[in-house]
Amino acid sequence: LVFLGDGLDDTEYFKKATGLPIVAVRGNNDYSTDAPWSETFTASGVKIFCNSNYCGVKCERTDDWCLFENKGKITGVSVGGINGYRMVGISYWTENDGKKLSEYVERVYNMPGGKERYWDDVPLTYFIDDFNLYIRECTNEDFIEIDTFKELKAIDSVYNI
Repeated sequence: LVFLGDGLDDTEYFKKATGLPIVAVRGNNDYSTDAPWSETFTASGVKIFCNSNYCGVKCERTDDWCLFENKGKITGVSVGGINGYRMVGISYWTENDGKKLSEYVERVYNMPGGKERYWDDVPLTYFIDDFNLYIRECTNEDFIEIDTFKELKAIDSVYNI
């Protein structure tokens, strides 16, 4: 049973009532708990992420955006870096973090110089302490980078018009 926050006090009841193990993460209304904000587990061979996360490839050195972490939680970002994760541009957001992100993007946009910022700067630089963002480790084989329409057409013939 997976319990995704708000009302963690009920998890003991559900555990006793069902006899099932429970994986639980706290929600935005679970103030007085030691439950984690994030949990990653495997069910039937599938890795499940109960958190907001950025996909990244572990690397010794990169000239691309580089994410840094401590115990999986993203602690910083830079353009270029050593012993971090090369950000691959795919991210996943919980509903709560998505709402915050929407509000904070508007705040940064309205700041002096905000129109020139990337949206990733909002959660990774300006408001990093307000988010619980984690690394979703990938390999180079997990994705294909497409930078041009020509590259897209090369892998998907539907675009050959």
